[in-house]
Amino acid sequence: MDVIARTHAAESDATVRLFRLLAEAHPEAIVLMDRRWRIVLINSAAQRLFGYAVQELAERTLEALVPDSVGEVLSAEIDSLPPDELAGALAGRELWGRTRAGARFRVEVRLNAVRTDDGFYVFGTIVDLTERLRAEQTLRETEHWYQSLVESLPINIIRKDLDGRVVFCNQLYCQTMNRPQVELLGCSDHDLFPPELADKYVQDDRRVIETGEVFEDVERHRRPDGELIYVHVLKSPVHNFRGQIVGVQVLFWDVTDRERAEQALEHERYLFNTLMRNLPDSIYFKDRESRFTHISRGMAHKFGLESPEEGLGKTDFDYFSGEHAGEAAEDERALVEGRVPVIHKEEKETWPDGRVTWVSTTKLPLCAPGDGVIGTFGISVDITERKLAEQALEQAKEAAEAANRAKSDFLANMSHEIRTPMNAILGMTELVLETELSPMQREYLATVWESGEALLSLINDVLDFSKIEAGKLELDRTHFSLREAVGDTVRSLALRAHRKGLELAYHVEPGLPDGLEGDPNRLRQILINLVGNAIKFTAEGEVVLDVRGDGARASADGVDERMLHFEVTDTGIG
Repeated sequence: MDVIARTHAAESDATVRLFRLLAEAHPEAIVLMDRRWRIVLINSAAQRLFGYAVQELAERTLEALVPDSVGEVLSAEIDSLPPDELAGALAGRELWGRTRAGARFRVEVRLNAVRTDDGFYVFGTIVDLTERLRAEQTLRETEHWYQSLVESLPINIIRKDLDGRVVFCNQLYCQTMNRPQVELLGCSDHDLFPPELADKYVQDDRRVIETGEVFEDVERHRRPDGELIYVHVLKSPVHNFRGQIVGVQVLFWDVTDRERAEQALEHERYLFNTLMRNLPDSIYFKDRESRFTHISRGMAHKFGLESPEEGLGKTDFDYFSGEHAGEAAEDERALVEGRVPVIHKEEKETWPDGRVTWVSTTKLPLCAPGDGVIGTFGISVDITERKLAEQALEQAKEAAEAANRAKSDFLANMSHEIRTPMNAILGMTELVLETELSPMQREYLATVWESGEALLSLINDVLDFSKIEAGKLELDRTHFSLREAVGDTVRSLALRAHRKGLELAYHVEPGLPDGLEGDPNRLRQILINLVGNAIKFTAEGEVVLDVRGDGARASADGVDERMLHFEVTDTGIG
């Protein structure tokens, strides 16, 4: 019996040593307790976790390490619990642990009952949950941040599985599709889009899955309401933790405004290039130092260049003489400094080979938002042919004016030369008419006198016309009798009217003042023309000259003025 007892004791000691070795090797805290929950053994991991030495826990229960541990279980002895209740009571629990220093932290306690010859023992494993809980909290926060990011970004986000079915979508995508998320999950492209679009989307997804490469494109997309929009699409593969592709993630956002702006910009660029390539005029842009930054094809041709690019960086001094280039540079300097535009300025272009051309130039300051004036731009239209025509016209005008002046001088001189002997003829004829003459002689001399008067009137008209052309016609301002001037004029035409059997009369409105100030000779000349024409074109009847006047009014110098109306009526064809 002693041998058997010693053998069992040796085996027991070996088992305890083996248990200690296994417990020390375990990375988690291990506690061995008897049936009254008193701590029998703890490993080094438990000592490090709670800060106790082995001897400090002698005769103490699990509550020293886990104050709220096991509750009612600790109030009962293990032997008194049924096996099923014991198993439930000893299942893994999340509790608060406490270190020797009093720090609290979450732990998971796993208890296992071990039956030995001496009764039940409890083998406990205590796992520190601090890192796991922190990781879980971090994961929850990360998921929350991710969800917030996904829902706050102005981007439609969808994830599809390998079969092309939606497994996730954000709310913006739901709004875009005008459907709730529950209706979109599990749908394929063919469930959501027209066949031609769905086929394209499936093909793009398949390419991403097969190649593992990111797909990017700007696509036309039609909303459920029929509106056509442009979207920027980015598709990338979704990997699991093993690195295997398990689906496709799709991001797209509305770029309709940007696309339309780019299309408008492209159209404007096309119009600008069309203008620069086809207009024959010189169109140019310059920097602040008057260096060309862009010139039209017409200007390049004018400079003798193969292409507009050859002129970039050059100035007017590279192509024109210093006379014109200096003036142009001065204008542009004033533009940059004072922003004073040059509008339709006629410029004389002098070339190194002596040629001279003319242009009509308009230049304006070139401004950039926020940067002020960064240069100038302008257009110069060739007007050389027009200037040459103007010069020729000016020369022709000067020649014509000189010829006209010579003609007027000639007519004036000739009129004076002719009028002098004509006055002598008329004077002598009048003297002869006052002598005793036979009826036939008087008739002949009267005819001579009338013809002389007509010729003198013609000469006076020619002289007046020449004065008008020369701008030298002047009106006299003398005192005269209105009734005497009108009566003399009518009497000078009486013989002509009598010969045609016409009655010639005149009437001056009563109340009109007789003494006037003006040019009686010009008045008589006008009345002779008017009444003479009436007599000429009247075969029978009468010719009447009627003189009327408006009310008197004071002039600037205080003299009474009247507007006179001379009216000739006749019974002729006119």
